[in-house]
Amino acid sequence: MASNAVGLIIRSQYLGEPNLVFADAREHVDPKLGISRFGPKSYSPRRRHPVTVRVGFIGTADTMAATGDWIKKGAEGVPGDAKHPEFPRITPPKSHGISLLASISRPEDFLGGRLG
Repeated sequence: MASNAVGLIIRSQYLGEPNLVFADAREHVDPKLGISRFGPKSYSPRRRHPVTVRVGFIGTADTMAATGDWIKKGAEGVPGDAKHPEFPRITPPKSHGISLLASISRPEDFLGGRLG
């Protein structure tokens, strides 16, 4: 039985990772290394840099306790190893002038326990 299928050729090309821009227009391909070494792009000029980063979560008492612990631990930074760069801290002294403001609530805190 003969086939009437038409061959399809797909051509592709690898595009390398672009450099990301950080403070003082310094560039790096890795976001964690770039933040650690140079600071966020908004850090320079200072007038554009936020003072506070606000995050919010909704969940049960157990998930909110776990979330709070996770945020506190992550805010201290995560050490790197031979294969992975450190994740920068967001608490002083190397916080790039940002403080973290977290609002953690439980569903029962809204509308007397009703969510609409």
